[in-house]
Amino acid sequence: MMTQTKIIIALAISLAASIAISTVWSNHKITGLERRAEDAIINADKLEHQAIESEKHADEYKQKLEYLESQADAIRSQARRQDEKLQKTTTNVRDARRNVERVRGTKQADADERQLCEQLAELGYGC
Repeated sequence: MMTQTKIIIALAISLAASIAISTVWSNHKITGLERRAEDAIINADKLEHQAIESEKHADEYKQKLEYLESQADAIRSQARRQDEKLQKTTTNVRDARRNVERVRGTKQADADERQLCEQLAELGYGC
């Protein structure tokens, strides 16, 4: 065999080895990338599930918030009505005290119970 033939055979063997090594290396890289892609898909599925659960919780909190806001509005409305009633009662008490003081200020020597009831009735208060 000649040197040239030996060189060609050596080049052919080294080319075949290079192709084999390159193929093995490529398959290794592809396998690693496929594994990473599968992991990414699993992670994406987990994140999607978490997102769906978070949306459910957000909807629940939104409904609770709306309910509590309606309750707060009802309480505010009731408090406003009670404040108006208290203001009216305060005004009535103040007027009654003023009328009592006015009646006390008038001197009646012989006022009996019937006359006092009549005077109170004239002022809008019963006995």
